[in-house]
Amino acid sequence: MYELDKHESLWHIWTSSDDAVMMSGATILSELARNNCSRSALVKPNILNQILRLVSPSKSLSVTSAYLKALALLAGYDDTRSAILESNFLDSVGKILSSGDPSVILVTVETLFKLSVNDDKKRDYVNQLMERIQSTDKQTWSSCFNGLKFLANQGKHRLYYYPHRHL
Repeated sequence: MYELDKHESLWHIWTSSDDAVMMSGATILSELARNNCSRSALVKPNILNQILRLVSPSKSLSVTSAYLKALALLAGYDDTRSAILESNFLDSVGKILSSGDPSVILVTVETLFKLSVNDDKKRDYVNQLMERIQSTDKQTWSSCFNGLKFLANQGKHRLYYYPHRHL
C-alpha cells in the first residue's frame, strides 16, 4: 500500500498558506484519487481526516472548491466510497455551507450524489444537507435548492426529493 503519511512534502503542500500551492495540492490529490494504489491510502482514517481539514471556511472559496472536487472524485469509486461515508465528511462540509457560494454548494451536492449508493441513502444525505443549510440565510438556501434542481434536470441523477421548506 502506498504510504502517504510518510511523504512530508505532500503535507507541506496540502497545509500551505499560499492559495496557489494549495490549488496544486488539490490537483495532486485528484491525481492520487485516480490511481488504484494511492486511492486506498487516501481513505485511511488518519489521512482522510487530514484531507477533510483542508475543506475549511478559513481557506479561499477556490481552494475549498478544488478540495471538494478532489473528494468528489474520491467518492466516485466503489472501493473508497464507504470510507468517506463513515468519515466526518458532512461535518466538514457543514462548516463551509454558510459561505453561500453557489459553486461550493453545487460541488457539495455533486459529492453527495456520488457518495450515494442507492436512492434511500441519497435521500438521507440530501436531507442531512438540507437540515444543515436551513439555518443559513435565504440566499444560501436558494443557491443549494437551485443546485439540486440543476442536477435533477441534467438527467445525470434522478432526484425524488423536494425540500419541504418553501422559498
